[in-house]
Amino acid sequence: MERDEEEKGDEQTEEEWPHFPCLSKLDIEDCPNLTRVPLFPTVEGRLVLESCTEALVRTMKMEPVLGTALVAPLSKVKELFLERMKELQSLPEEGLRNLTSLRYLSIRDCRRLTSLPPAIRHLASLRQLVIVGCTRLASLPPALRDLTSLRRLDIEWCTLLRERCRRGEGKDWPNISHIPVIYLNGEALQGSGWPIYTTTAFYFSCFFFL
Repeated sequence: MERDEEEKGDEQTEEEWPHFPCLSKLDIEDCPNLTRVPLFPTVEGRLVLESCTEALVRTMKMEPVLGTALVAPLSKVKELFLERMKELQSLPEEGLRNLTSLRYLSIRDCRRLTSLPPAIRHLASLRQLVIVGCTRLASLPPALRDLTSLRRLDIEWCTLLRERCRRGEGKDWPNISHIPVIYLNGEALQGSGWPIYTTTAFYFSCFFFL
């Protein structure tokens, strides 16, 4: 009963949370007990979420609450960095539909991530996808073929994808072959650009196509 009342109380106060109208970039790191964050409709630049799986999942599932000018969660974010989400097994499908402005998605050290959902096809504006250290990610979905704006794919330290993404032969190659620039473990499978090696490069990599 107390838990139900507490959750009901959360729902009643969501609309009263501060909206930070001038906020354009946000980093949240090492907050494993954080359960949700406001919708931050003005964040149009970079959003970094590290070690806060539940906050990510619950926020992406939240309904728009901004009066008559409804804005979906994270709908204006252009660069999204997901790091060390220890419990994340897949990206929330409901939330992916809202990321209509996203141009850059980086997923790093999410060791329990096993798949990318079909709803990733809704990231129509995505230009660059970076996947690093997701050791249980077993395959790349056919839905990636629908991302016609995707210009670059970087994959590092994802053991199970090594053979599946082999140029011309891997089972997942048909799902990514349309992407002009592909780097796998620092090796260019096609196209050219700057490979991603270090944490610094991860944050400040050359957005060659952005």
